[in-house]
Formats: sequence, C-alpha cells, structure tokens
Amino acid sequence: MANISKIKLEYYQISSGEDLVAKLGSVGIRNYGRDRFEKEIPRNHYHNLLEIGICRQGKGTIIFNKERIPYSDGTIIIVPANYPHNVVSTMGENSFWEVIYVNPMEFLKEYYEKREVENLRRRIEIRAILLQKEEIPLFARELDCLMDQIRIKDFGYKNCVKGLLYTLLMEIVKINSQDIWIMEKEEKMDRDKLEKLKKALAYVEENYAEEIRISDIADASYISESYLRKIFAENYNMTPIQYVNFVRISHACKILQKEAISITDVARRVGFDNMSTFIKNFKRITGKTPKIWVKENRLNQ
Repeated sequence: MANISKIKLEYYQISSGEDLVAKLGSVGIRNYGRDRFEKEIPRNHYHNLLEIGICRQGKGTIIFNKERIPYSDGTIIIVPANYPHNVVSTMGENSFWEVIYVNPMEFLKEYYEKREVENLRRRIEIRAILLQKEEIPLFARELDCLMDQIRIKDFGYKNCVKGLLYTLLMEIVKINSQDIWIMEKEEKMDRDKLEKLKKALAYVEENYAEEIRISDIADASYISESYLRKIFAENYNMTPIQYVNFVRISHACKILQKEAISITDVARRVGFDNMSTFIKNFKRITGKTPKIWVKENRLNQ
C-alpha cells in the first residue's frame, strides 16, 4: 500500500458562473514529480474534482494508485475525484499538460433528475482512464475545441464550453459503457461489499464534525472493524480514520475558502479538538499550512 503520508489533496474551487477550472498554457510546462536533483518524489495526490488532461508535449509515467503507465505526446487522462495519482516526467525533461477540472454531479443536475445524475456519475468516475488521442479522436477534438474556447473567450464562449463539456462527459460514459471489462466488473462486483462501503461513507459524511471511532463506522456499516479496514484499503488505499481526516480537511478547505473565519473555529467545526492535530493533517493532505492555504485560496480577500 502507498504511504498515506505521501498523498495530498489538491483542492480546486469552481468560480460562481463557471462550469469548470482550466489550467492551460505555460502554467502546465514543467518537470513533474521530481525534485531539483531530478529524483522522483514518491507522492500521489487527489483532487476534489474530476480531472481531464492532455499531454501536449513530453513523456514520462502516470501513476494511478500504484500502477505505473507510460505517457507521451497526445496522452489523455481522465481521473475521478479523490483518486490517488501522480505525473512523473522523464528525467531531465519538461512536460506540457493542459487540464480541466469539473464536478459532474453539479454540472449534470441542469440536465437530469437526481437518480439519473448519480447513475451517470458512477459511469464517469468508475475508474481512471489513460488513452492516446488516436484511440478516442472525437473526444480529443472536443477537448481541444473546449480549451480553445476558454483561451479565446469571444462572445458566447461560455455556452460553447457548456455544450462541449456536456459532450465530453457523455463520451466518457460511452467509453466506460463500451468497455467489456467495465461491464463485467459491474455485473460481478460484490454489491453487498459496496453497500457496506456506501453506509460507511455516508456515516462519515454525516458525522465528520463529531468524534468518530473505527468501531462507530463499523457498527453503522454492520461489519467488523477488520473487514472495514479491508474494504477501505481496497477502495481508497487508506485506513478508515485517515479517510475521516481526509473528509474533515476537505470540508475545512471549503469553509476557509468562502468564510472569513478563524482557523481555530474551522478546526472545531470539522471535528478536530486539538489544533496541532488539525494543522498536522491539513499540511499532510494539502501540502500547506492552513495560514498559507488561506492566503492562496480564499475568495474575495
């Protein structure tokens, strides 16, 4: 299992009136996943949003959880929210990536009822995907067109972005639906195990601000503590308590970004009664102290 201390949260907030966050142009040109001595940094990261990216230039390795896959010019990645991954450039070379981040649930609510949105989200985020643009030429053209609309920003571009983003998400649904491996996985997966995991996640989401013990989560899921640890390791590559802290810090980021509130009060609101524990977890997950994170991310400062 990957060392959880080497996994951090990279949090993005979609601005009001926008449908996505875009990282385009020169900001994406750099040596990924290596320190100044060219040594690989063994640290995966998560995003709070679905990531869709394309490599414009360069080569290296994509790490999905623990699986290492080579990338090159034209590689496209689709990474679900909260999925551990990393990009590592070939030693001595920069790579050029352009990326968008989107919340499928929020975006698709404009088009579908809640149940259908959840079904589509499962299809979109069932796995991480790495393909070459030649394998999905229509998707690649639509992604290029969407990014060009954001670059140009001429009259009516937001409507074009909205239409193209909808098409991209539906293409992801098609990619996963047409994949025999995915179909077989869905048909054969242990639904009882997934239901237990769903109960555990719901309990954490509803009670993260309170004191939570592993036994509490296990009781809410009607399983043993050892089995709870097993399904969290299999699905999230972390322990249940590490997941609790991940959820708490995610909520702390949302609060700190939107509200002029003290860090101490935020820590209490998300379930930490010890300030040093909050700061330690915040820095481990986001890579920054709360004070620095607020300076870089708070809206309307």
